[in-house]
Amino acid sequence: MSINIHHSGGTARILHTNGIVSNQHSLDTIVNDLLFVNVNLIKIDTDGYDLEIIKGAINTITNMKPAILFECDDFGDERFIDNLIEVFDILKLLATRMHFFMIIGDIYILK
Repeated sequence: MSINIHHSGGTARILHTNGIVSNQHSLDTIVNDLLFVNVNLIKIDTDGYDLEIIKGAINTITNMKPAILFECDDFGDERFIDNLIEVFDILKLLATRMHFFMIIGDIYILK
């Protein structure tokens, strides 16, 4: 088995899997299948896949109200701002309260 992992700027991606198939499951599926009773914290650092993770965790977020910590970066994705706005819109609907901490260059924003 051979996997080529590309490291760049503190992140890594699998570039070629030589026919290796990996199953993907939403967080909601994992929580349900493993019969989690409570989820207190969800940490997301998925290098541009934040929206997909949030969409796959809607039931967990709605039912268990965990704190959510996620790191995001544009990674050159032209859809970054639109996806980030959609993430915030979803979280605003689901969350009882939200706090933001953002670092943009040398500027720190806490709201």
